[in-house]
Amino acid sequence: MIPSDLTSRHLAPGLSVKPLAMGCWPIGGPTVNRGRPVGWSPVEDRVALDGLRACLEHGANLFHVADLFGHGRSERLLGQALKQTSCAGVRIAGTAGYVHGTAPHPYALPHLRHQVEQSLANLGVASLDLLLLHTLDFGPGARYLEDALVQLDALRESGLVRAVGIRGPHLQAGSQQDLHGITRVFLDAFALVNPDTVWSRASPLSPPVLINGEDIVAFTARHGASLILTEPLAQGLLTGKHHPLAPPLFQPGDHRRHMNWYQNPGLRIITEGLTPLRERFGEQPSDLIRVALRHSLQQPDHTVVVAGFTSEAQVKELFRLGDPLTDDELHFAAAVYTRIREQLSEAEGGHRHQLTV
Repeated sequence: MIPSDLTSRHLAPGLSVKPLAMGCWPIGGPTVNRGRPVGWSPVEDRVALDGLRACLEHGANLFHVADLFGHGRSERLLGQALKQTSCAGVRIAGTAGYVHGTAPHPYALPHLRHQVEQSLANLGVASLDLLLLHTLDFGPGARYLEDALVQLDALRESGLVRAVGIRGPHLQAGSQQDLHGITRVFLDAFALVNPDTVWSRASPLSPPVLINGEDIVAFTARHGASLILTEPLAQGLLTGKHHPLAPPLFQPGDHRRHMNWYQNPGLRIITEGLTPLRERFGEQPSDLIRVALRHSLQQPDHTVVVAGFTSEAQVKELFRLGDPLTDDELHFAAAVYTRIREQLSEAEGGHRHQLTV
């Protein structure tokens, strides 16, 4: 169960959830979108359903899904698990805005509303507690921004969506993008959408993009928005389960297939860099998982952390959180992650590496 020190947190009006939420991206399996691998390794329905049931048994009450995750597979699996378990009080954060189907753009009228309706049908629910916009790409010259705003207003007014969130600013892999421009797009969207929450990567291996000198935690707190932090385990890289002498091999449709942090020298840097954490907190993957999760969970009370899973065994590992880290332990862990991050950046010529799509 979720430790008693991690009390429910407020995401939006009338929406309070446990601080550890469950991410359903991995159970979607291999996926390709616009010619790019955007999924994970294959997972059997039986294994995924056992994992979902374990989440519910451990007290998780917020699940993050997306139309992209297995092109609806994650949504259908979650819907099946909820129907079989009949757990009251479960909240769902859906995501759309990356898959455009036959529309010219994911936010073009009337695609966003249609996609939400399809997601509701996949899930077997009447409404989404939270709709997250997958990207802030509104097309050339933001030509589809007005379409998105019109549809968001209609979705809220119709009761199909209770609250709305947008994605925080981030850089693409090895990108030379204009950081000022990215921040400006985010600030413009934040002002126009007036989101209840912002979702942003929390991987200790990816330094946050500052918003006019302010990190995303402070920015959201100052504006009265909640914050959903994703990828606290850096998609498994901080668990110590991957070894540089036997780098993992990923199948087609797995987004990690061509990501250099899962190969050497990146994997070697991460593995060796985690040594101080092993020496202080324990050698087992569960010890490293606890430290990484606590590093994110012990953020201010307006934050919620989303951790991905595939199996029942992985879910049990996620909930072995133990006691909170002391301030000294948090500072120690943060310093270790910073050193790994700096070494990865140096190895890649200073380019940041993206862990998400």
